[in-house]
Amino acid sequence: VKVAVTLDGKLALAPGVRSVISGAGGAEITRRLRAAADVVLAGCSTAAVDDPSLTVRDSDGSLAPRQPVRAILCRSSAPPAGSRLLTDGAAPIVVLLPHRAVTGDGTPPPLAPPPRVLRYDAERGVDGALAALAAHGVTRVLVEPGPRLFASLWRADAIDELVVVMAGGVGGADALALVAGRVEHDDPARLDARMRAVEAGIAGDDAVTVWRRRERE
Repeated sequence: VKVAVTLDGKLALAPGVRSVISGAGGAEITRRLRAAADVVLAGCSTAAVDDPSLTVRDSDGSLAPRQPVRAILCRSSAPPAGSRLLTDGAAPIVVLLPHRAVTGDGTPPPLAPPPRVLRYDAERGVDGALAALAAHGVTRVLVEPGPRLFASLWRADAIDELVVVMAGGVGGADALALVAGRVEHDDPARLDARMRAVEAGIAGDDAVTVWRRRERE
């Protein structure tokens, strides 16, 4: 998982508005992580609000020869038909939809142009979506989540490595926090430090830390 946050841990500056958090250093970190991944995964909300391309580009801005598969994880309906991911033709697209995801008239959600659709078990949540990818031979997934998807990954204990790019500004009270909703703690007086820092550095004007799960080291 890769996230870009402010000094006060905010993922976006306002709900429903595309926010640019990190600078050129953070963008280079993102490029390297995407280049190493089999699949780059984002949530349906991110596709709707940020309209990302999720591609890998060379230093001159051109598309790199190798592109990871781009995946959009949806909980109930398909991503907006006009999303850049669905229309730019820059790299393969997979849309992950629950088995019972339908539109109001009972038909499958419209997708134009039609990408590859993988159905997953919604009762298993994000685990079901990752299992659907694994069943097709995917072994390395980079997730660029919004607050809801990050919370789902955390609650499912599905994050092996977390790359945090921190920019030198604050978001404030109205900005979106990294995690949506509540997180249960075994001991309210003690933080459950599930991950440990393994690397830290500077990328341009941004700070970068890498975290890995403790029990898998």
